[in-house]
Amino acid sequence: MNKRWLVTLVAMLCAFVPRAHAQETEFPRDLHGLWWEPSDPGWAIAMFDHQVAMSSAHLVYDTEGMPTWVVTPRLDCFRDQPPFLGITCGGALYRVTGSWFGASSFRAADVVIDQVGEWEGNFSVPLYGGNGPDLRRALSFSYSIDGQPFGANGLRSMQIQVIDPDGPLLWRDGRYSGLWSNPDEPGWGVGVFVQNNTLFATLLVHGPDRQPRWYVVSANAPEFDDRPDRIFEGLVYETRGYPRGSGLFGASELLLVGRASLHFGAEVNDPASLRYSINGVQVSRTIVRPD
Repeated sequence: MNKRWLVTLVAMLCAFVPRAHAQETEFPRDLHGLWWEPSDPGWAIAMFDHQVAMSSAHLVYDTEGMPTWVVTPRLDCFRDQPPFLGITCGGALYRVTGSWFGASSFRAADVVIDQVGEWEGNFSVPLYGGNGPDLRRALSFSYSIDGQPFGANGLRSMQIQVIDPDGPLLWRDGRYSGLWSNPDEPGWGVGVFVQNNTLFATLLVHGPDRQPRWYVVSANAPEFDDRPDRIFEGLVYETRGYPRGSGLFGASELLLVGRASLHFGAEVNDPASLRYSINGVQVSRTIVRPD
């Protein structure tokens, strides 16, 4: 397990993604993935590309150094351009509060959505399709939260993270990767990224104080398991870090807090079973992925 990568992982709120019509012109989708800055690890941006909409999540830290997330449920991206051109995306950032992940029952009244900022990013050339993206591509961006502007440290560009170093161009396994949620419990979600037998997932959930908290799942499937209903099992981590604008960079602490498994169905559109534990709290949910 690459812990340097681990502390940069991000996830996204799934049930908050609105429906939208598909693009008339659609070029290879090379934006989906996890974007980070190697000189400033510990936070990242997740891009999710579904037929119905593109969305993103920023995983950063609050003033106490706790992991917190904000989301853009509908990105305005110009995807009707050839993939060798730069692509600009952007949208409003929202903070979502909700029920504690360990609560005995879900309370819809706990879900409160507030716009807290904006972000805009430019994905520079080259953007090749086919076997996967050219890893030289970059994301330059800026954003604001609660009136405070931010940008990539020193205006350095972010890059996409390879999940499986043995297959760097197999950037997205369309069978599993994407944004998953429980339709009956809006306000939280699970971002899934798979390459070969390696899976990283980000739990976008809420703590006992109902504030957004994110956790990272690092899991693997058996190498020679060719069953259509694959099971990935691994560990759950939590990080501590430095707030944006503090002058300090990177994650300050990596904590092992539990275990997790994701059991996917035999068919592409089947729901998946998510089980995880965090600090002794056991959670079991059924999740689905939009088209």
